[in-house]
Amino acid sequence: GMNFIAGYLILITKNEEESFWLLDALVGRILP
Repeated sequence: GMNFIAGYLILITKNEEESFWLLDALVGRILP
């Protein structure tokens, strides 16, 4: 789910704010 994706991004970026915006961008592409 979204929690897994968010956690994975946080592990990659080591930065919660950056991963938040990455997740926001991904969701923006997936969901119209």
